[in-house]
Amino acid sequence: MSAGPSPILSIAQDYIARQWGVVPINHKQKAPKIKAWEKLNITADNAARFFNGADQNIGVQLGSKSKGLTDVDLDCVEAVRLAPYFLPPTDAVFGRASKPSSHYLYVIDDAPEKGTEQLKDENKKTIIELRMGGGNAAAQTVFPGSTHPSGETIEWVKNGAPAKSNYQTLKQAITKIAIGAILIRQWPKGSGHEAAQTVGGLLARCGWGGEDIGDFVGILTREAGELPTEHDNKRTAEDAAEAHTNGQHSFGFPKLTEDWGEKSAKAIAKILGYKRERSAHATASTSDPVWREKRANGMPLPTMHNARVAITALGIECRHDIFHHKILFGFQGDEVRHEIQSLVGEVTDDGIIMLRLLMSDRFGVDFLKNPTIDAVMSLANQHRFNPVLDMLAKAEAEWDGKPRLDRMAVDYFNTDDTLFNATALRITMIAAVRRVRQPGCKFDEITVTESPEGFGKSGAWRVLAGDDNFSDQSILGKNGREVQEQLSSIWIHENAELAGLGKTEIESVKAFASRQEDIARPAYGRFVYKQPRHSIEVGTTNDDEYLQSQTGNRRFWTLKIRRAIDLHKLRRDRLLLWGEAAKREALGESIRLDEKLWAVASIEQENRRVKDGWEDILANLPAQVSLPFKANGERDTCQIVYLSADQEKVRSADILTYVLNIPVERHSSAYAMRVARVMKRHGWQRTSSGKVSINGEQVRGYFRPRDGFLPLPETQ
Repeated sequence: MSAGPSPILSIAQDYIARQWGVVPINHKQKAPKIKAWEKLNITADNAARFFNGADQNIGVQLGSKSKGLTDVDLDCVEAVRLAPYFLPPTDAVFGRASKPSSHYLYVIDDAPEKGTEQLKDENKKTIIELRMGGGNAAAQTVFPGSTHPSGETIEWVKNGAPAKSNYQTLKQAITKIAIGAILIRQWPKGSGHEAAQTVGGLLARCGWGGEDIGDFVGILTREAGELPTEHDNKRTAEDAAEAHTNGQHSFGFPKLTEDWGEKSAKAIAKILGYKRERSAHATASTSDPVWREKRANGMPLPTMHNARVAITALGIECRHDIFHHKILFGFQGDEVRHEIQSLVGEVTDDGIIMLRLLMSDRFGVDFLKNPTIDAVMSLANQHRFNPVLDMLAKAEAEWDGKPRLDRMAVDYFNTDDTLFNATALRITMIAAVRRVRQPGCKFDEITVTESPEGFGKSGAWRVLAGDDNFSDQSILGKNGREVQEQLSSIWIHENAELAGLGKTEIESVKAFASRQEDIARPAYGRFVYKQPRHSIEVGTTNDDEYLQSQTGNRRFWTLKIRRAIDLHKLRRDRLLLWGEAAKREALGESIRLDEKLWAVASIEQENRRVKDGWEDILANLPAQVSLPFKANGERDTCQIVYLSADQEKVRSADILTYVLNIPVERHSSAYAMRVARVMKRHGWQRTSSGKVSINGEQVRGYFRPRDGFLPLPETQ
């Protein structure tokens, strides 16, 4: 009985049947020993000549010899971990025990003219390799059925058909895997907030989209073991990308160098194809500036004008963010030398000192603190900008014309589908735009989102505003000027957890919302000034009873969130929502609630009012109450409600004494006012004198029609 074919020959026949070009390789080896192996044409008929039963490995040619077969070879553990996130799905995957799923197979028909493409780390070690055998270049990979030099068997994880793909898709995927591998090796422990800012800013400079950047950073955070901060880091990275896109300050290659080291940063830049712009420090004019005020020896005097000349000669750009009251300065372009990184960003005393040091090193003169500050200020005021206005203008120009605001409450905030909910949130968005474009315009309503904890209430307002333009810092317990200076650079201010506030605190929130101007002190300014309000107030709560006022709750627009807000969706469409709001504001849409909705708003507000404990007691007054026994054992009674032909009447004193059981000596004006509010809510009325006629006597009290009543809604 003849022996069957050898295992390696059977494997070779299987691969040949798949139209793959096979190559015989020595056992436990990876490279073919046969000369001109790339010209081999092994078929089912001649395969036995090459695979004769001896211990062998088997390779497969990649590229045109195997119908466009391409191998993504993952050479480090980080690449293996990241591959499932970024590589397209495929049913052909293999590896070995110590590195399972380290080879992903695809079929492409647009491979460039090269055999392989390797991406390496800071130590020149290969992270990932794209083997494709493009054009006339040759490439092969040792396939399952072989033995690795370590002695491990190379085995299929999924032995199906390779997925169809293309070079660009695989190139993008291996790029993400390679830079991701370098980054997660040194990902900072903790929140990774600053790392997310750095990576977001750098990738935006490389042309990545904000959503791709957010997803990428979120995955790195997860794989670095910082899962609780994954969502926050995604948002931070997206915001950094948006800041760069809008021309605002964001970190880039210098910060990457500072945090990951020069070798790693250069390796990442090479993989990304990032061509660093030359620093303005390096490209600044080497000719001597022309000083206006000079000493006898020609050296500049430390004056504001000369400091301006020096700053300009160094290629430093100063800008004034008039929304946030910040003076910003840094080198023109994205690149700054490492030793002066702290210069970039908001002006600080440390930054001024370093700027003076830089000018002193370059020009041999200390320009002193005040002239330097004045120079920065004067240059910045020639380059004033409002980042929120700029964002809104861009959003309006790029809005796709699709209406979303009228459905925003339902589609984004997951509220009930009611006209009031839709109107309240739409007006809030338009009012936020108007407050920026027309600071000080009247809008004192507070839109409150209600839901159980964890539904993303605060996160939604933060996403809409942007991190730099949002605050949930409490205004309570601080004096007026302190509060106004604190919030004068905010666009959306959240009053968190309204249910935990007392009546006086709620009144403080209402009073703050009603103001139309703030007191602010500009950056490095010596005087405060009145600034028309450019922010709106919102609120959040986990409770459904939080309005403490018994009468004045008209300013609160309440929205109940029915399920968790999809912050990713909101972030994705943020600029489209603001674009529509900006367009509708420009067309003059009203930010006043339609009178037809006042009654609905009042009902919603009444449902959130913290009820007075006396309301239930006084809701149905008894006709009479029993008094303590007399000395003779008889029980006495007191008439409470007196009836006339068309009215019911009660004495104020009887309500306090016999219904609420408050002794006469404890009666007070505070109790009387409280009774008055509750009685009014139940439909009782008072005369102009406050007195009614009972049994022919004028007494302080209340009356109401005998036929009943319907409480009127609170006036808006």
